[in-house]
Amino acid sequence: MTKNDVTTVVPLDSKRASRAAPSNAPVEVPPWNGEFDENSLLRPGAYLVAALKRRADYLGHTGVEMAKDHLGVTYGYITQLRNGTRPTKAISEEFSVKCAEYLGIPRLTVLLMAGRITVSDLYASPSQLEREVPRVLEFITQDSEWGHLITPDVLHGTLETKYLVARLYEKATQRRLLPEQLSLDRIAEAFKGLEQERAKRLSEASSLEGGADE
Repeated sequence: MTKNDVTTVVPLDSKRASRAAPSNAPVEVPPWNGEFDENSLLRPGAYLVAALKRRADYLGHTGVEMAKDHLGVTYGYITQLRNGTRPTKAISEEFSVKCAEYLGIPRLTVLLMAGRITVSDLYASPSQLEREVPRVLEFITQDSEWGHLITPDVLHGTLETKYLVARLYEKATQRRLLPEQLSLDRIAEAFKGLEQERAKRLSEASSLEGGADE
């Protein structure tokens, strides 16, 4: 190639880009963006399968590729989750870990979408959450820009659905309306501190035992 030659670079969309990259090339992929496949949301598998479907579409993976190459299961298993033959609440620990890795989110979020835990489990007082969520929804209905989010389906939906709408509103408006929930970062930091303290005490105990033997 001479200095006068011109190389044209054609931008790839996300699907083509994921297929074009060599399998051994490190490709940084952003985490799941919080969107769901609308058709899957109508199925028994609901949130988890809908999130996986949208993620596969974004990455350009077929259902079979997603299941076999990334989640370690057959596509038939995903289909069973989607149609309710297998309840998402019964997913294995290993599968939940694979889903978390594929979506790029904490495993706790996967368990929440699967129905293994509920939003009430994230609070010290579930009854407080049950009181606060309706109050927040009533507040949102008074917002001229966001009030349309509170549809009859939301008002008569599950606590999880109402909670999700409330959290989306908080994120969009940068307001804190619900009680503070469980912070995974703070818990991880607390456990890290405990482990460091434990290691320190074990080391001190070992030194004392060594001195006594002498």
